[in-house]
Amino acid sequence: FVVPERLDVPGYGFAFHEIYQSEMPVYVSVDAILHTIFASNDAIIKDVEKKTILPALIRILANLHCTLLRAGYDGETAMDLDVYLTVARSLIEDREVKSNTGVEREVSALVASATKASGLEEVALFGRKRIVDFSQYQPRGHYVDMPGFFRGVMWLSRLEFNLVSRSSRSSQPGDTPDPSETPREAKDAMALVDLIGRSGEMQSVIQLDHSWAVLAGKREDISPENLSTLMRLKSISVGRAESFQKLKDAIGTGYARTIRMHYMPQGSDHLPVIFTLLGPRAVADAQSLMPIVHPSVNSRTMISSVDAAYILGNDRAATYLTQDLLRFSTLRAKLDEARRNLNLDGLDLYSLWMSAIRSLSATSPSSPSYMKSEAFADMRLNSTVAAFAQIKHNYVLLASQGYDEGGCAIPYGYVEPAVETYAALERYAIRGRLAMVELKAGPEAVSYFQRTEKILSALARISRWEREGRSLPPEALRFLSMITEMSPGGTGGPPTYTGWYFDLFYDRNDALRSPALIADFYTSVNEQKVAYAGVSGARLGVFLVETGGERRVVVGPVAVAFSTSGGLDKRYTDDDVPSVSRYAPWSGSYTVAAPPVPPLSVDYTVDSDSSFHVMLQTDIPELTIELLDHNRRPIASRVFKHPPRDLSFKIPVPAGKEVRAIHISAGDFHTWGEVSWVGYSFRASTFVEKEP
Repeated sequence: FVVPERLDVPGYGFAFHEIYQSEMPVYVSVDAILHTIFASNDAIIKDVEKKTILPALIRILANLHCTLLRAGYDGETAMDLDVYLTVARSLIEDREVKSNTGVEREVSALVASATKASGLEEVALFGRKRIVDFSQYQPRGHYVDMPGFFRGVMWLSRLEFNLVSRSSRSSQPGDTPDPSETPREAKDAMALVDLIGRSGEMQSVIQLDHSWAVLAGKREDISPENLSTLMRLKSISVGRAESFQKLKDAIGTGYARTIRMHYMPQGSDHLPVIFTLLGPRAVADAQSLMPIVHPSVNSRTMISSVDAAYILGNDRAATYLTQDLLRFSTLRAKLDEARRNLNLDGLDLYSLWMSAIRSLSATSPSSPSYMKSEAFADMRLNSTVAAFAQIKHNYVLLASQGYDEGGCAIPYGYVEPAVETYAALERYAIRGRLAMVELKAGPEAVSYFQRTEKILSALARISRWEREGRSLPPEALRFLSMITEMSPGGTGGPPTYTGWYFDLFYDRNDALRSPALIADFYTSVNEQKVAYAGVSGARLGVFLVETGGERRVVVGPVAVAFSTSGGLDKRYTDDDVPSVSRYAPWSGSYTVAAPPVPPLSVDYTVDSDSSFHVMLQTDIPELTIELLDHNRRPIASRVFKHPPRDLSFKIPVPAGKEVRAIHISAGDFHTWGEVSWVGYSFRASTFVEKEP
């Protein structure tokens, strides 16, 4: 198999549509299926946040702030809670909210730092100094459209109230742990829980916590419900002199944490017990990264997405960790330990999706020969990195992050035989359907998971037949042939998108969006760097299959994944993908470099005689322009040997034929583009629609 660089495509939906219209045998890649999960999960989370979580948070915080006026706490506690709530409301509502106790100056400084979102900063809060990583407040993913919500929820979920310090209090500045306790902070937390009860919002807060649990699993901090229960069972009252000690005794050795979610000085072996209003979820992959960095692996302060891929079961990733394995003698054992300890047994959507990503590493002896090559092992590594980037992209707010410290006929179809992955995604869809009912997300969300479950079941069944070496029955080939069709719309109506691949999206338009994304998943404060996984786009791959019948070639889109790192001054967003330094050494074994783009431009106008104007910057030996029909078959062409620098000509269109695409070739270079009755220009291998 091979993935030519020149076959870049703007998206998976476009790729399948091109294959379908060209009547080529289709290869259904696992990358394309995982992309549907990513895009739809992103849209559903955004939908739930906008319709349910955001309005609930605005109401809850306003009610808490109002109740604080008459709560009767001492001045210090009232001011601390006023700062906390005023900052949260100011960020979420994206406006200047008036405080109750005249703390506007402190609030303004914190809001400004969160909005600037640049690097680590030492701040004084709740009677002590702490380190806050304000770079985390940079909106990423779909939160670029919801910046206030993102920053406000980041504050409510990442700003920690230190309850019991253990080895060191939370986010302690400097290089030395400080195990001294923080009774004022614990008192603030107890007062906040008391305030939630007085305002009548406890059930609403519990429901928000449940929503996050359904989407992303458990938390490791003490929740408002937990703290309220402890206070009630142990008769702990806010403001009593003995309250802190009673709370510490009640906590005892419980609530042990496994993930450093903030900067912590070296030697903080037993992480502090903390409280947040909306705890970030303690996801399994963040936990598994802890043993492979400093101090567990001495002086290893930075990792990459290749580490994550290895922990997710991809053995090939070790090839690209060779230098680190030689440098750090204990790393291999720690990587294997992390892989063994990766616990994805949760029934939340995050765990089920991550389980599907881990299952990409499953192998079968009955697979076609291309799947047994080192090059395919590299492409499965590419798939793992792409899928890991997708899930971290969607869960950047919910999940914790570790710190150191249709008309055409397809002749044949083949589904990438990843049985375990499709089965795992089917379980994800089943849980998603139930989750949407729990979250009252509406019939559209439930319907999406129902049809996704049905299609994934079909893909799993086809994939099993392929593994068994069976020829696909006619009904399976019919199913694959109905992959996608779309019409651009016009005066007769809107665009239409049909086929089972479009059905795999919550919003069918997402099938055509660019797959490009970048997601941060680890922060090294020692190196002042952030680790990222990303996807820069998609390409068509060409695969030779010799199992289950005669040898045949199939074509399908695959992801273009990468790894990179960046500074703490500003976190990357999806807009930065074209400009970041991208590292993907695994892709060299299966990627063929694109030929150079010739120095030419082509303007094209559709009429009864298709008109062209070609401009060349240098001489080329031969230029061929073909007019193609709906199925990409040539209907007319012109060939020019040693064409002049400035060339205008027409290509008569045969009667009864309709031009739907143009193919341009110059030596080894090829490009093509779909055309409409508007007209197109070609510049540097890209077709651009012209104004009417």
